[in-house]
Amino acid sequence: MGRKIDIKKIDDVTKCQVTFSKRRSSVMKKANEIAVSCGVDVAFIAFSPSGRVSKFSNQTRIEDVIERYANLPVESRSKDYEPGPEQEPSLHQLCWYERNLTNSLQRVFAKK
Repeated sequence: MGRKIDIKKIDDVTKCQVTFSKRRSSVMKKANEIAVSCGVDVAFIAFSPSGRVSKFSNQTRIEDVIERYANLPVESRSKDYEPGPEQEPSLHQLCWYERNLTNSLQRVFAKK
């Protein structure tokens, strides 16, 4: 088996980006494997530390899978993978979320 490592926030920006890139590829590969072997619909969306989006879907359009999820009754949506209070985001993550939301809002206003 593999070695055990402690999962914690990587503070070095370069190391964080490299780790994200490597793990993103692995997660996308696993998402495809589970989609093919189990015949399920899979959607994966991740935003890199630099704000670039990565997405995967075994369907033609990722929007179709997201729409299917959005149309589920709220009580049917699983909350198993939402972070709990013991997994509070760091200040760095909160700043990134704020920048990302601000940029998204600016793009929406520009399209209007």
